Amino acid sequence: MSITLHSRSVAPATVTPLPRLVRRQVDDLLADADQTPVRALILGPAGSGRSSLVRSVSTALREDGIRVVDLGAAGPLDDVPADTVVVVDDAHLLDDATLQAVRGRAARTDAALVVAVRPDPTRSELAALTQELERSHPPLVLGTIRVEDVLADPASAHLPRACVQAMIDRAGGLAWLVSTSLALHDDDCAGPAGHHGIDEALADAIAHRAASLDADLRAFLEAACFADAPLGGDELIERGHAAGLLRRNGTPPPTVKAAVCASAPAERVLAGWHGDTADGEMGEALVGVGDERVAAFLLDRAQSMLTTDPQRAIGLFRDAQAAHAPLAATSRGILVAHHLLGDLDAVSAGLDAALGDPDETVTDLAAAHWMARGMAAQADATYRTRPPQSFGGRVQAALAALALGDRSALDALTAEQAPASLSTADTAAQFLLRGLAATLGDTPAAALGDLARASDLCTAAGCGRFLPELPAVIAAQCAINVGELDVARSVLADALRGGQGGIAGRDRLRLWSAWVALQRERPHDAEAFLADAVGSTRPLDPRDRLLADALRLATARRYGDATDLTIAWNAARDDLLRTSFDLFSLLPLAEFVVASARVKDPARVAGIFTDAEALIDGLGAPIGWGVHLHWAGIQRGILSSKPDDLPPHARVLVAAAARNRIAAMMAHAGRVWIAVLAGQVDADAVESAAMGLASVGLAWDGARMAGHGARRTDDKRIAARLLACARQLHPREEHGPVETGSTQTPAASTAVEPNGPLSPREREVAELVLQGKTYTEIGATIFISPRTAEHHIARIRRRLGATSRSDLLAKLRAALAGEDASSALYPADDESDTRSDRTPSIPGSPSPHPLVGEDGRGDIHRRGESRTRLTV
Repeated sequence: MSITLHSRSVAPATVTPLPRLVRRQVDDLLADADQTPVRALILGPAGSGRSSLVRSVSTALREDGIRVVDLGAAGPLDDVPADTVVVVDDAHLLDDATLQAVRGRAARTDAALVVAVRPDPTRSELAALTQELERSHPPLVLGTIRVEDVLADPASAHLPRACVQAMIDRAGGLAWLVSTSLALHDDDCAGPAGHHGIDEALADAIAHRAASLDADLRAFLEAACFADAPLGGDELIERGHAAGLLRRNGTPPPTVKAAVCASAPAERVLAGWHGDTADGEMGEALVGVGDERVAAFLLDRAQSMLTTDPQRAIGLFRDAQAAHAPLAATSRGILVAHHLLGDLDAVSAGLDAALGDPDETVTDLAAAHWMARGMAAQADATYRTRPPQSFGGRVQAALAALALGDRSALDALTAEQAPASLSTADTAAQFLLRGLAATLGDTPAAALGDLARASDLCTAAGCGRFLPELPAVIAAQCAINVGELDVARSVLADALRGGQGGIAGRDRLRLWSAWVALQRERPHDAEAFLADAVGSTRPLDPRDRLLADALRLATARRYGDATDLTIAWNAARDDLLRTSFDLFSLLPLAEFVVASARVKDPARVAGIFTDAEALIDGLGAPIGWGVHLHWAGIQRGILSSKPDDLPPHARVLVAAAARNRIAAMMAHAGRVWIAVLAGQVDADAVESAAMGLASVGLAWDGARMAGHGARRTDDKRIAARLLACARQLHPREEHGPVETGSTQTPAASTAVEPNGPLSPREREVAELVLQGKTYTEIGATIFISPRTAEHHIARIRRRLGATSRSDLLAKLRAALAGEDASSALYPADDESDTRSDRTPSIPGSPSPHPLVGEDGRGDIHRRGESRTRLTV
């Protein structure tokens, strides 16, 4: 390296780069040398290039004709002329008497003097000397090197900036480490990844320098390297920096930390390292220690990081591998971390090799992995191939089998004597076992207590990471299936607060919380939970993506329009191909079944629905799991105008009505709904059935039924009453955007078809306009904002082509002439009328209409009609 000093080239003896500020200061100093006394203080830690700079300055001064003498050759300083430059290198090594003499010359402002010194806070005479010289000229401070300092040197300008930055970062900018790294750098280096050999080459030099320190400073250095933050002690920090081993703030650079930890005895490393350290450099620093205790320490540390920072844990597990920790344990830990991060591909890549490990954790992890992918059959096969021996593991295996409709393992475990001594996790598993068995019986509501306790204990024990399904989700599904939505909400909320399932379970709990919120008619809460799950840093696995799809379908079906539902359906179709449904995903499947009928694509899920029915039948047709599936079958039959599809599902609901509250509500509502579709509208019965559905989480269905009743009665008072009931159960207020994936779609289509028919909402607004109501009054009547009312009226005006208010009113009267006002809210699911020769009936119920026989046939003609007319 060369520097230009006062128009001359000065080549230091070392390759230590000079900071740009120091270069400028030296130029200024030499430029004034023939006019003012040369007085300079060169400050820098060990290895900073002080001596090189002193030699360069001395040479430059001599070439300018200025007399320069070294301290050793100067003799008594009092006899040296003032204009002769006395050069003192390594002033910190001088004895007190000599230092006193140098300070005496420094006190003479007309005496030329250049002093190079390493800072030493323990010597007051040295501090006084530096203060004297600083009054004449700013000190030339060395020690910290930056990228620009290196690249400014022609000898280093060819180096890639990334490489230079990487070397400076590793060296902490300490000059001697940077210069040595530059000297060791291979010109053919492909990048920072190839710098490993530099640290290894520096390790011995750093260890030697550390060993030369006094005992107090060496202990301080080791403590600083073992800790994850600067330690106290200003004097020791200054001395460590002066020795070239610490940054100015007292922290060791990575290269020093690695070398000191590698050279220190293992017991000192482990004793000095703080137990709560979370420094990412910790494992790297400890790898080279080469002691089995260090490997065990790194392994334990990585295990503890799994629950809080799986990404960092992966690095620590790899460091533990490098420190010769057991390969099976580290490989297992890395797989667990990838599972917690949602990196299913990384888990898949490592599972084959890990399956040679007999540890049950691998079995549980593999099963949980397949469940996350929506492949319950592979999860069950994993447990059958590697049967667990522990009680908790056997419960998990039974859970995986149950997901496929096989209850044999569950029944066998239930019949066994429980272990004499149970851990908290095993106790949770026992409650889960008992609760699941109860859900398969005639009174599934009795299972709620055991399932809620299982969820609480699992949260307390932290045992939900690898379960085929989270206990909180199972308890919530049981609660939904018996109409206890408040229980479902509280169980999920407690599990979320307690972190059940850890990082891997958080989004699943959010999604099921969204499901319950939707059932409770809290769409904004549902959208918030869904947004939190979709927007989290952990990607949704295929099983949860399908659940999120079902949520979007449910939201669009209840609060959007046909366009919203079609968009949500099209977005969900691909996910249907990539996963399968099991016992714990029947509720989302029910939504897919109804939505498929609504968008006229029932064939897409027909086979899946048949398989789900077979799964339920294989379990003994427990109503506690199949109730919503059967209700979906009834809804599908209504929407698809296939009355023959209704009786099998209706029979199940009627048979279970005496033992299951939600089945009773569904059976009653089914009878009333069929009567409504046949034209028999009993306001009391419709209102009672609708309210009953709402009480078990089916307010949307109850509102639809009330809306259908309002359409099919000629009595305007009954229509108004049923419309009010529908509005109470499911207010059709204008909601914000409905999240449908990566884009947002508005809750109502903005396209206007000129001269087209008014939409249901527009007909409702039009009626209120004809009543003379203002925007505010319209909004208050139908639960929308005045601005939205104004928006609707503007759309109506454009659609009808009205040119004035009087023209608008005239065209509105014409458009609504002959229309039933009750059709404005909760229209039929299919706008086209569909004729059917059969009106379905609920088995075991009286005829829904006097003109319809027990078998549902409408053979007796109504007045002036050839057959019963159904609009579905």
